[in-house]
Amino acid sequence: MVCPRCQFEFAPLFEHGEAGCPDCGLRIARRVSGVVRTSAVMIAARGKSGFYRSVQDVPEPLRTELLEVTASRNAGTIVIADKAGRERLELERSMARQKAPAQVLAKQPEFLGLSWVVWAGICLATGVAAILLALFSPRW
Repeated sequence: MVCPRCQFEFAPLFEHGEAGCPDCGLRIARRVSGVVRTSAVMIAARGKSGFYRSVQDVPEPLRTELLEVTASRNAGTIVIADKAGRERLELERSMARQKAPAQVLAKQPEFLGLSWVVWAGICLATGVAAILLALFSPRW
């Protein structure tokens, strides 16, 4: 940590959320950072406008229209974050990308309890066995 008054570098020892510069004695409050997620919905439609804390607060006829519009290809999300928030969001995004292949494999369609990969293997093995049987079976 660097003291803002005398520029002395020191390792802070926080007691009750504060540290003091050992050179000049300036008390320095501990920095606290975190991510706060919040949402706000502003809707302007049919000559009226409204501001709501969440989608659930939007009146029903307007909420249905809002959900349809936000599911379209033209919808987007705005994220406002400082440097620490941006780093946290990037970390969460990279962790989500790492989990994505496992989620894709887990959500494969099934038929009779088996995934399409297993069925493809069964069909391939059966086909190869039929071809080998036809080629090497004794002819009467």
